[in-house]
Amino acid sequence: MKLGTKIGVMLLTAVVFVSACKKDKDDNNNVTPAPAKTKKDFLVEGKWQITSMPTTYTVLGFTQSANFYDSLDACEKDDFSTFASSGKVMTDQGPTKCSSSDPQVDSTESWSLNSDFTKFTYGTSGVFDVQELTETSMKLYQVVDSSFGGFPINVKTTIIFKNIK
Repeated sequence: MKLGTKIGVMLLTAVVFVSACKKDKDDNNNVTPAPAKTKKDFLVEGKWQITSMPTTYTVLGFTQSANFYDSLDACEKDDFSTFASSGKVMTDQGPTKCSSSDPQVDSTESWSLNSDFTKFTYGTSGVFDVQELTETSMKLYQVVDSSFGGFPINVKTTIIFKNIK
């Protein structure tokens, strides 16, 4: 066989071999994509730490604003919460406990989120409007009207969390 013919037969064999091993189509067309995560998924997959609590309160027609986060002790600022899908809240004291007799984790509170993810109920603290709930941050808002000594009090609080997971 001549050299040119040998090269031609080798090239033809190589083309047949390579095309026989090649995928006909992309196999990923049959893969079902993962469902999009919901706000509840973000909540239960995170470790949430408060970063700010701006509050406005009105008493006798006088309005004051403060960020109550600034008044927390350092041992409170490192606390974080996880929200189990079972509806339990686990609040961890973080690296610095305020009192050595406090349990590291408290799980006495419960939580729930309504079906359209706009209302968040947190134990005895009541119902909050969900202003934001993403994979990295959560912002809850609550208005409480009460009275003290017969005088009406209006308190508006936003609690801002970051996911530290």
